[in-house]
Amino acid sequence: MFVLATFMMNDIRLFFAGGFGIIAMLSATFVALYYTGLTGRPVRQTAECSKGGPAINIITGLSFGLQSPILPIVAVVASIVLAYAVSGGSPYALIVANVSTDIIIAFIMAADTFGPIADNANGIAEMSGISGEVGQTLESLDAVGNTMKAATKAYAMASGTYTSFAIFATFFAAAGVTGIDVTNPYALAALFVGVALPFPLASLTISATAKGAFKMVDEVRRQFREIIGLREGKSIPDYAKCIDISTKFALKQMVLPGLLVIAVPVLVGFLFGPVALGMLLVGATASSAMLGFFFNNTGALLDNAKKLHETGLCGMKDSESHKASVVGDTVGDPLKDVAGPSVLIFMKLLGMTALLLLPALL
Repeated sequence: MFVLATFMMNDIRLFFAGGFGIIAMLSATFVALYYTGLTGRPVRQTAECSKGGPAINIITGLSFGLQSPILPIVAVVASIVLAYAVSGGSPYALIVANVSTDIIIAFIMAADTFGPIADNANGIAEMSGISGEVGQTLESLDAVGNTMKAATKAYAMASGTYTSFAIFATFFAAAGVTGIDVTNPYALAALFVGVALPFPLASLTISATAKGAFKMVDEVRRQFREIIGLREGKSIPDYAKCIDISTKFALKQMVLPGLLVIAVPVLVGFLFGPVALGMLLVGATASSAMLGFFFNNTGALLDNAKKLHETGLCGMKDSESHKASVVGDTVGDPLKDVAGPSVLIFMKLLGMTALLLLPALL
């Protein structure tokens, strides 16, 4: 980055702008490691609270999860401000800082792959009946995989926030908007609509998970009821039917959230103009960034609180506290695997929709 900034762009300020971007990414990653790691206080305290039942486990996990977005958001915003200030107010520095967030992509991809590998290895061990030291080691690796996946999601969320900043900066520049009248009710209304928009999106995706799980439970119960010898392990379940249910239901349930992301900016843009659409982008980016970190970190935290029991580091497997932590993990999985990624996609898709729509509004 130093060579590119110095010898190709002839501007050392771009190197510093990129450096601020990397620092912001690392800050978001280390915060995720603290809140979701096995040795961190949030996971250990949540696991300890499982002894009081599933409700206290979930409440404790949510309380720590609500803390987790603060530092990453401050780091990202501070790096954007610093990059802009160091460059003398050049919007190009924001783009360089955004690009620099992808410099550690090789590590992120490796860490993201590690999680599913460890998870599948642990699943194979459980199905094979492996226990003892080997089983505990695989449980520990699975827990580390959860932490690594949380770190990569934090990276993706921080990078996505950077990208969204770049998108609406480009949007305002292309629209020729240099200032916004905050007394304009249309602009303020669009800002609040943008802030609120990720909430129904997250609600729809989490609700889709619950409905899909309910259909799957019904199908499993039907198979136990109708397939002779399945309960005793003498017959093979109809796996294809379960896969068919989950795939078709997932595709159907994503239609409404997809339409929401496309329809709202189109309506706001054509009804109230490019300024209101820009404010919608600002509100949606701010709200999505906070929710994304919260969903991802909370889900991984609750998952690893369960893993502490399964590795024997906090209580024992199949104990009452372990059962409570399993309930917490069941709540956390839709947060980190469904709602968190969905708001990240929403944030970027909303920005690209607005940019593509802008020529029709001018």
